[in-house]
Amino acid sequence: MRPSPTSNTVPSLVPRWLSWAIVAGSLGLAAALIPNQRQLVGRLLEDGENQRAFEVARSGEPAPAATPAAGGTATPELKLSPMEQLQAALTPDYHGPGAVATLAIENAADPAACLELVHRMESNLSPDKKRPLYLAITRSALAANNPAMAAQIAEDAVRNGVADRELRLSAVTSWRWASNPEKALAVFDRWRAGNPADLDAAAVDIEIALCRETGKNSQALDRLLERVKSGGGPATADEALLELTLTVAANAARTGDVLPVISDWLAAQPAGSASVQEIAAGKVKTDPGFLRLAGLLARHSEWGGQPSTALDWYLKLGVQGDVFALERAEELQKGLSRSSDWMEVLRHVVPVQGHPQYTRQLARLMGEAGLYNEAPAVYELWLKDHPRDTAAIAELGGLYSEMPEPEKAMALYQKVVEINPDDL
Repeated sequence: MRPSPTSNTVPSLVPRWLSWAIVAGSLGLAAALIPNQRQLVGRLLEDGENQRAFEVARSGEPAPAATPAAGGTATPELKLSPMEQLQAALTPDYHGPGAVATLAIENAADPAACLELVHRMESNLSPDKKRPLYLAITRSALAANNPAMAAQIAEDAVRNGVADRELRLSAVTSWRWASNPEKALAVFDRWRAGNPADLDAAAVDIEIALCRETGKNSQALDRLLERVKSGGGPATADEALLELTLTVAANAARTGDVLPVISDWLAAQPAGSASVQEIAAGKVKTDPGFLRLAGLLARHSEWGGQPSTALDWYLKLGVQGDVFALERAEELQKGLSRSSDWMEVLRHVVPVQGHPQYTRQLARLMGEAGLYNEAPAVYELWLKDHPRDTAAIAELGGLYSEMPEPEKAMALYQKVVEINPDDL
């Protein structure tokens, strides 16, 4: 029967049962979209909300529950132990496993158990995923005051494909804390055999220190010489590096391997090729590093049976006022017949405070060399403080005899007789 035109009934466009179905379906979908704890942590980590993710992981905070009235069921609260959290984080479908797994390892405080679990599930992990886990377990072992275990864990990581510089250095540091420098040095041996390109200067510094700690000075010297050569050769080497190299060489009884290197470095400096006269005249400048290395080279050359080389450098140092160098030069020049070189140095340094004998030596050397215009002044300088030195007075009289100035010579000879009437 058709409704009458005057009826107030409005026809329904959507069946009532379909409207209720749409409402119920929307509520159910909303409930299904609410994440559980694992998904919530993963999404927070993906969004960069690390602190919030850690709080959720620590507290076991449940995700908002769906209400039964909406057609869903309440999500049960998750309370996972640290080991359970770690195992869950190592599953392939877990969101943001690195941060959660690292936190779980720190909370577990059982590095051995954590390492065993990582081994069981490592088929799920690529090397870049395993790296932070091994580092966290290593830190956990150190926190437990077990550096030997930390070192073994770090080495285990390298054996399992995580050939990482930081992990290798963690092993080295841990072995040192465990008072086992030999095993720390063994890490470097394996490192050189496997990944020598990863050995940067900082790592080699530690290796050299370990070699010296364990008495392997020859091995330390090899590493230092490699560094000198790799840095562009001796001429451009750092002064401190060369000084350390020479010290280690002396401890290894191998100074002969290093002295040529030091010589090359000194020769490349302006003062290295300059003469004693040029240095004395101030035509070239010498810095403290040059003076220190020159002194080391001179001493080691003397000890190593190279007196002529030693004297060369003692003379250059002596003309700049190095009293120790003057003492050694005075001694060495006697056996090497290099009195003229010694005289040249004395001409620039006399008088030397506290060492009046150099003035006397210079006077005699200049007199023997026939330097009549200069020698008398040096004799007078000496006689000013030693007026009764008859030998010096007679030598000066002899100079005046040869010049010739007989009157001055006669006056000096008479003075000698006055002081010592028995002088023939």
